Amino acid sequence: MPRVGLNTIAIVALAALVLTACGGGGSNAVMPSSMPTPGSPGGTAASAARVTFSIVVPTPPPTAAVAARRSQYVSPYTGSVRVSVLSADGHSVSVPDTVAPVAAGAPGCTGTQSTGITCSITASAPTGLNVAFRISTYASPDGTGNTLATTTMSAPVTASGPNTLAISLGGVVNSVAIAPTRLVAPTDGTVQTYTISVTALDAAGATIVGNTPFASPIALSIQNDPNHALTLTQPEVTYPGEAVQLTFDSTKALSDAKIVAATSTIGTAPADFVTLAYTPNAPIVALDGSPVSVHVSEVGFTGQFAVSVANTAVATASITPTANGSATISISPPPPGSYTGTTTMTLTAGSLKATIPVVLIYPPLKMATWNVQGTGQAMSPSSDGISYFVGDDGASRVYNFNPQTGTLLPIQENTPDGVFAIANGPDNNPWWVISGYPQTQLCQGANFQGYYNVSCYNVPGAYSQSNSFGLAAGPNNTLWFTLSAGSTGTGIGEYSLTTGQFTFYTNGLGSTANPYALAFGPDGNVWFTDTSSTAPAIGTLNIANGTITEYPLQAGNGNYGSAASPNDIIAGPDGNMWFTDLSQTSPGIGKFTIATHAVTMYTQGLQHNPQPFALTVGPDGNIWFTDNGNQFNGAQGLVGSINPTTDAIEEYSLPVAGFQPQPIITVGSKLETIATYGIAGQAPSAWAGEITLPGTH
Repeated sequence: MPRVGLNTIAIVALAALVLTACGGGGSNAVMPSSMPTPGSPGGTAASAARVTFSIVVPTPPPTAAVAARRSQYVSPYTGSVRVSVLSADGHSVSVPDTVAPVAAGAPGCTGTQSTGITCSITASAPTGLNVAFRISTYASPDGTGNTLATTTMSAPVTASGPNTLAISLGGVVNSVAIAPTRLVAPTDGTVQTYTISVTALDAAGATIVGNTPFASPIALSIQNDPNHALTLTQPEVTYPGEAVQLTFDSTKALSDAKIVAATSTIGTAPADFVTLAYTPNAPIVALDGSPVSVHVSEVGFTGQFAVSVANTAVATASITPTANGSATISISPPPPGSYTGTTTMTLTAGSLKATIPVVLIYPPLKMATWNVQGTGQAMSPSSDGISYFVGDDGASRVYNFNPQTGTLLPIQENTPDGVFAIANGPDNNPWWVISGYPQTQLCQGANFQGYYNVSCYNVPGAYSQSNSFGLAAGPNNTLWFTLSAGSTGTGIGEYSLTTGQFTFYTNGLGSTANPYALAFGPDGNVWFTDTSSTAPAIGTLNIANGTITEYPLQAGNGNYGSAASPNDIIAGPDGNMWFTDLSQTSPGIGKFTIATHAVTMYTQGLQHNPQPFALTVGPDGNIWFTDNGNQFNGAQGLVGSINPTTDAIEEYSLPVAGFQPQPIITVGSKLETIATYGIAGQAPSAWAGEITLPGTH
């Protein structure tokens, strides 16, 4: 019969029109009045019975919804039906097959090709309680050639009838198609799931549909996948329209695999599974670092790759094809002064788009860390190449810290109040200030063969309960310290190790002065930061005449948010004083030029929302500082350097997550720092870190 297109057919049992079964050649045949007894051909005759089947050949393809409701499959190219009797009540029989043409105008058939054809087919069969039949359909008019659909069924057959049987055919798979024939997946480090469809066709080229199983299942397998990156949710397809899920673990290496469908009677039908591979799959770009290359490849791709970045403030990207199916993406960081963050890069290869995360970080430094007792408060280089350390776990404790072993040697186990400043004295012993209630004291730890004998001296008079946050050794066997923020006096204190006398200086201080950190300058005088909320300043004490001069910074009318907030101060190798400014509106690194009294602020190169805290002159001649602008959002702690000659700022991240440094000192060829409030997310406990400078090992 002429082809009318791919479609489904429903087969129903009708007792209407009865067609006398035809023989193998298709001619009319008269059923015998008796048949051989089952199991004994030629034996005693038995009465023949008539069995009626009905078959409906479809019109041109119905809608998918109609096709899905049909429980049987009949090819629209069906030209004949063959009915074979296999057995009766478990005994083999010898009964000629019944072959009937299926076409408009054929005996027993009604309808037309455009409206659908219904044929009623009658076959002869022996009587029995369990008679087995095989019903098959063919494209030819005489029941020969490749089978389109078939079924095997059993039913009781009686001589009195009526024997009208419902049949349910399963399509015979002659060929298979997998869609999509080429599937491309990104290697983004995730586990991905894809749906593939397996379409079966009969020998006439019609798609097998409906909800009866195939005559034989379609086996599924994966080839060229040595790392087992692909997984099928089922090993075979047994019904038309059955969805198949394919899982791809993109953490496993895969380049070009195949999904293969096969049955016992046909060859294989493959579909390609290739990867859009990019390495690395989550590139990290360092601020001020070199561009990062991402290598891209897709087997069999002959088009052009394209790339775009969602946030060019984090990174920019360009792409260069290297050969068919491969390219190199160059990801560049933004200029200094930007901020750490993440963005996404979209890689396009034909119709596939892969989203690649891009992370911008500050260049990481190497750092060794030690968990030490209490929350860290202060550090100072010692005279023996190690350092002094102050911890606080309810009461301040003073230690000698050896970074080579990560050990603490107690100097003073408990102090009556907080210790926020420690220094190596002119006698090469550690000195520290105990601040405030009940008594401000200046203490010494006299070192004798590794053991310390502690002596403390009360700060007298109006300064007996002042706080101190700055301490430094001076000329002529003296110690100098700030006094502020207490319930008593504010000023600069001097202690003579020779005479044991305290001297205090206030001449030139403003009424709201709050001296904080101090250091000796190249001019031999004391320089300090004044954190007054209304009159912040950089101050200097002339130790020859005892007078104080302050140089105002940006005032804030009592509001620290809009005012300068100078914190630490040191003498730079360039002959000027350098300080940090914690102002909420314009934080940065400041330089006070002694010769001209000019103040210059530097911010270019600092992170977004910086908070520079403490300073030290590093072993490389640059000024190093800690930056805690990220400390409240759990980001990496930063340290930075400023070149006193070029004024260029570089910032670096520390490799320990949550480490937020505050004090910083130089010990030998390395830097040391403390995470003052511990590591974010952990119980309060100080962490000391020894930082290796960039370019060294």
